[in-house]
Amino acid sequence: MLTGENPITSGNAYIKGWSVKDNWLEAGANVGYCPQFDAVIREMTGEETLYMFARIRGIPEKDIAQKVNAVVYAIGIRMYAKRQIKGYSGGNKRRLSLGIALVGLPDVLLLDEPTTGVDPKARRIVWNILSRVRELGTALVLTSHSMDECEALCTELAIMVYGKFRCYGSCQHIKSLYGAGYTLIIRLRSSLDAPETIATIKSTFPSASLKEQQILQLNWDLRRDGDSWSELFAKLEQISDRLHWDDYSLSQTTLEQVFIEFSRDAAVRSDSVGKSAPVANGFSNPNNTYLHF
Repeated sequence: MLTGENPITSGNAYIKGWSVKDNWLEAGANVGYCPQFDAVIREMTGEETLYMFARIRGIPEKDIAQKVNAVVYAIGIRMYAKRQIKGYSGGNKRRLSLGIALVGLPDVLLLDEPTTGVDPKARRIVWNILSRVRELGTALVLTSHSMDECEALCTELAIMVYGKFRCYGSCQHIKSLYGAGYTLIIRLRSSLDAPETIATIKSTFPSASLKEQQILQLNWDLRRDGDSWSELFAKLEQISDRLHWDDYSLSQTTLEQVFIEFSRDAAVRSDSVGKSAPVANGFSNPNNTYLHF
């Protein structure tokens, strides 16, 4: 709906004061769009594709070469720019799709699963590109199933389940509000210490549940029972000194775990079939560009 591909069912959105519903041409002039699937012509080169979209965007002819070269350098495809797209890897195609959205450096970037099917190295490159673009003042609106991606790029996050918003706020706010508690990982010096450690943890933290047990490692879920961080660490230090653990770590529930809990809860409550999968929508708006939802 924000990109103008589908009619708006209800409500409105404003980009730099222009209504997406009533003034799409004016609003769209400030938007860059990276679709989930690469919308490129395979027989064209990457450079030709960027030139074509620069002309479509209305960039003056005398400025196109400079802006295209800047995008090619930013997305890191200089050595592939003059090759046909059909010879590109999946990661390079995603980088090119991102480059198309970046042409002209619009005020708002709409990104639909920007790193789908991308290997870890290329994913980090894309994240670095988007982080630099955000620092320049462009607002990012992205959908993703990767919580790592949301934490790396977004200042505000909304989790949707079956098309409905379940929560909205900063990553830390959501983890603090909806996180089940803490994750405790204990590494033992000997596998013979496991029974005593399990019994001690269960007696000290009655709500604790053993999530995974390996030979020398125990993974626990600790529910929040009113203890502060300092109190939890004090108790664990006493146990660690007595049982001689190799080491342990205590961390807050991850965003991934919060996301999974929302999804599991919705699956239990809903008996319908064929609905859309849960998705996280991230918003990063450093320059207060008008984005009303």
